[in-house]
Amino acid sequence: LYAPQTDGDLLIFDLDSLSGDPESIDLGSSALGGIVADPETESGDDKLYLLDKGQSSVLVFDITDREVIRTIPLKDSLGNSVSPVSLVFARFPTVSSTETSDKIYVTSDRGLVFVIDEGASTVGRTISLASTDKNLPSASLTPDRNFLLVVNRSDTAVHVINTTSDVESDTDPGTSGTNPISLLPNSTLSSIVVTDVSDPDDTYAYVTGSEFNIDGGLLAGSAASPGS
Repeated sequence: LYAPQTDGDLLIFDLDSLSGDPESIDLGSSALGGIVADPETESGDDKLYLLDKGQSSVLVFDITDREVIRTIPLKDSLGNSVSPVSLVFARFPTVSSTETSDKIYVTSDRGLVFVIDEGASTVGRTISLASTDKNLPSASLTPDRNFLLVVNRSDTAVHVINTTSDVESDTDPGTSGTNPISLLPNSTLSSIVVTDVSDPDDTYAYVTGSEFNIDGGLLAGSAASPGS
């Protein structure tokens, strides 16, 4: 079990010996954020990806060697540092793509989503979801990994990104522009998860927030074809 700390340490717990003290590794960061692991088991896949909020970057940690092997800076088109908020590991190929290179998606508080190809030392692509700063607190893949759904707290909306093209999908073709899924009049969205449901048989996105106009602060909507 790997647990990043806000003081820059990474704690490692042995699940077979939880009574013992965890190993602590100082990654040299002033503030670590979210973490994802490469779920595959082939050679070279033993990597963790951690958000370094203090240095606006993504750290690539080698589990075997117990060390950071790459630091990937996150910058906008003008070269300014951008603070990361959340990250998602996307395995490839997907249902609709034959690509074999996995991707890491990183959301920010600036309306930008960074795309990092597995093994790369720099950001491969930057997806701009808004012309002004927007807070993107959470993202989740559809089960087939064809789409990434990104929460936009500032606009109370969910953006849909096609993971093959890394381009935002228009969810309302009848309206001009590229339109996200609006969740107004709710507000203060915080997180999202997408999962298959057997009854009714469909794929649903569940969104949480603190100021919802429904009981419980949870919205559910069909996400079977979010780009159509």
